[in-house]
Amino acid sequence: MKAILIQEIQAVGGAEAAAALGARLLDEDLCDPAAMALVAIREGAAEEFRRALPASKGSAGWRSSRRSARSATGSLRRPCAKRPAVATRR
Repeated sequence: MKAILIQEIQAVGGAEAAAALGARLLDEDLCDPAAMALVAIREGAAEEFRRALPASKGSAGWRSSRRSARSATGSLRRPCAKRPAVATRR
């Protein structure tokens, strides 16, 4: 259920969601969806990955968390990996 909510945040979230998603990077079950959402949101994502990497070493799923964080950080460096524009009605 939480992973589904994170996917929803990925679609509509902004910088205000970065800290909450960053906390999920240390959760073995939620680190991949949280990493994908942070990459999609972009704003504040790099800080959350930097904060999670050192803390992930002691967590139960630290290998998965670190792998997700490293992969996502590489995506953030690519200029072509920008968040798609969302059309709004007026």
